[in-house]
Amino acid sequence: MRPKAVVEEHQVKIFGVVKGVTLRMIGARSGALLTAALPIRTNQGRELTWAATSIADESGNASLRLPYATGENGKVHAGPYVVTDGEDYIPLAIRESAIIAGVSVVIQFPARTSNVLAQGPQRRGVGQGEEAPRSVTSAGEGSAAAQP
Repeated sequence: MRPKAVVEEHQVKIFGVVKGVTLRMIGARSGALLTAALPIRTNQGRELTWAATSIADESGNASLRLPYATGENGKVHAGPYVVTDGEDYIPLAIRESAIIAGVSVVIQFPARTSNVLAQGPQRRGVGQGEEAPRSVTSAGEGSAAAQP
């Protein structure tokens, strides 16, 4: 009798290059550390937090590039983002279409809205499991701005 062959299973993670959402933050304190963070749960059940930071300039402005859509991304779950200046915390949902299209989103500190939803060029309303933003209006082709 011949021994059975042992087959090793290797798992890999594949990441695609995306335009991402450009998050423009305005009205923060000069020199404030601005952070956008979101929790991620992988298809293997691992949990991690992805985060990016920027320092507000003299005018209180800064920007970050956000590469992950919130919600279900295949077998991975992400988000929502929480954007903070250390005092105000703003939840931010970003759709996959916004990540692919490379839209720009503007949020203002101090927080003037409790929720922001960034969508791509095709606006279809709020998806399952996402709270509706108070108001998101187009700020030009491929962009959205949070309004009070």
